[in-house]
Amino acid sequence: MSERIPCDHASIESHRVTVERVGRRRPAIPIPDAVDLAVGDRCVVSLGGTETHAVVESDVEDAPRITAVGETRADAGEGPSGRLADWLDSVDVQIGRSVTMDVVTPGYKIGLRPPGESVTYQTRDPPDRSLDSIARDLSE
Repeated sequence: MSERIPCDHASIESHRVTVERVGRRRPAIPIPDAVDLAVGDRCVVSLGGTETHAVVESDVEDAPRITAVGETRADAGEGPSGRLADWLDSVDVQIGRSVTMDVVTPGYKIGLRPPGESVTYQTRDPPDRSLDSIARDLSE
């Protein structure tokens, strides 16, 4: 069952995160310890209300982060993506500045938005973990 909820809903947990740099120009969004996402997890990332997909990667210290987003689950984590950089440019957030990370569905869906801006999210149940692992095995 899905429903629409605002970012200030009681069920949404919000965290302020600083956009980091990967390489010369690519942005990275660190995943706070309090957020239930680990390296290797696939997740839905709402960029200001537009759903994309990502695979949580690790930085040099094995901390989780997101550097690339894709249109579909299939292209999530398929190399660097300009979608994250394009979204950050469109909301005028540069590397070193902050965004708000909203936990929409723990372990499955997060939302990113500029601090102080409001977004409404579409919630839905995450896919069954066992079916997800079968699908991942088939795609490898």
